[in-house]
Amino acid sequence: MRNEMVLVVGFSLYEYRPWTIMDTVDEQDIAMKTTRYFEEQVLRKRTYLKREWCEEVLREPVQREVQPDGRIRYWAFIPELGRYLRVVTLEDGETVHNAFPDRGFKEIFS
Repeated sequence: MRNEMVLVVGFSLYEYRPWTIMDTVDEQDIAMKTTRYFEEQVLRKRTYLKREWCEEVLREPVQREVQPDGRIRYWAFIPELGRYLRVVTLEDGETVHNAFPDRGFKEIFS
């Protein structure tokens, strides 16, 4: 577990002067980056999906593959689901765009 310093800058609603807060947060407290599509379509259609599963797949994938469009596919077995979960991120490898159980996935052992 890694700690990071977070700097939050904003403006007070009651005064015209800016304010700053510095605090230490754990990596697990930082929200996973997602696309609007993931939030509004994927999670709505696949109500059984858990964000923790997507984070786990990104942390410890058994396989990773770059698509022709630059997006990246990650797979990991999720015991609670009983299947491999495929998580697709944008080109940055962090922003989750799609996730679903992959019935056809066959793990490649190297």
